[in-house]
Amino acid sequence: SATDSIQNIWNLVFKIPANKDIDSFDIGTHIVKDEPQTIGDILIKGITIKNNQITNIDSINVFGKKVSGTTGSIGYDSTHDITQNAVALIQGESLLVKFGYIMENQTIVSGESFKRVADYNLSVYASNIDINGSTISEDYTLQLTYNKFHTFPQGTQKINGLIKIGE
Repeated sequence: SATDSIQNIWNLVFKIPANKDIDSFDIGTHIVKDEPQTIGDILIKGITIKNNQITNIDSINVFGKKVSGTTGSIGYDSTHDITQNAVALIQGESLLVKFGYIMENQTIVSGESFKRVADYNLSVYASNIDINGSTISEDYTLQLTYNKFHTFPQGTQKINGLIKIGE
């Protein structure tokens, strides 16, 4: 509901291979909110797991576009708190992706905008890690800024879903 915390609504957990070192994978999400339509993209880049710990996250980018065409974006490097706290391992076999934490702490739009009553179509992309998704047959491009993009290559895993926020 719109009264729930952003983190309870948006943080997602994915089952991953247990106790496996994984070097430099990316997770991104493309969100389309209905009425009024708004598009949002979040990319968490360069995540590394070693010895059952997240040892690196290179960067995070957040991009949004309103129905009016207005856009906004922000990026955080590896030293920023948002980047350092964006993902966590749970018992070595689940990856907690803290999209809600990112939404709550980014500075381009109020975090409350992610709690509006609406339907949110969500596509999550993960390259170089198994999240039990289907594989994409064509490259998919996520927007990072007005003129900068990140391409998830063919073979990237994808999971689609719908988040319905009610009153």
